[in-house]
Amino acid sequence: ALPILYESQFWLLVVGLFAMGTVLSGFYPALVLSSFRPVAVLKGKLMKSSGGNVLRKSLVVFQFGASIFLIVGSIVVYTQLRFMKNQDLGVTLDETMVFKGPRVTDSLYTSKYESFKNEIVKIPGVKSITSSSTIPGDEIWWTSNIRLLKNPASQNVVVSGGRFDPDYLPSYGIKVLAGRNFDTRFNDENNIIINQALMKTLAFKQPQDAINTKVVFGRDTLEIVGVIEDYHQMSLKNAVAPLALVRGYTSQYYSVKVE
Repeated sequence: ALPILYESQFWLLVVGLFAMGTVLSGFYPALVLSSFRPVAVLKGKLMKSSGGNVLRKSLVVFQFGASIFLIVGSIVVYTQLRFMKNQDLGVTLDETMVFKGPRVTDSLYTSKYESFKNEIVKIPGVKSITSSSTIPGDEIWWTSNIRLLKNPASQNVVVSGGRFDPDYLPSYGIKVLAGRNFDTRFNDENNIIINQALMKTLAFKQPQDAINTKVVFGRDTLEIVGVIEDYHQMSLKNAVAPLALVRGYTSQYYSVKVE
């Protein structure tokens, strides 16, 4: 169900519009009938006033204009919904259940998460589980500075960032254009993955050109090991922002892919 259906202001507006429509629909007939004189009506002497003609024509024009407005509005809403439904977001959101984990973690969290993950995937119908600091559709508040290691600090650019485990990209169907994804077989603590938007911001022409390049991300010197295809992290009204992915196990979001 739409969230707006649970808003009291929405239902107050609906009731108000219904009441106003009821009053207006009965206003004109009441006004016309109150202007008739019973004696003249019984004698067949009906007088047509110019004021009545003006009101009647005004109502016809108003109804015509309101009909055009509603038709155009319906067409606009339909085309917008069709656009959003058919637009390629760059991620696969189907059959995904998302829930938040514990806010407080300790030094043993990684090992606890691996045990938790192994138990979750044993559940019939569960295909995979991944942890991340953000999910598609969630606005990223964590930003940092990034620049090529060879460039001065004056060339820092602001970039959105997040922590993701190695299963995040395959779980959401995000394509790796060059290099590789994070891998449990490697120590990726000093590695970083960027999207196409950030690749272009750093003045790389092709995804492969960025691989194995050193960058300064915040206060850390990291190596680019992968470039991913741009995907819409936020609303379609916003352009795809430069995004940096670092490896990490976080409890902010768990995304479970189910059959």
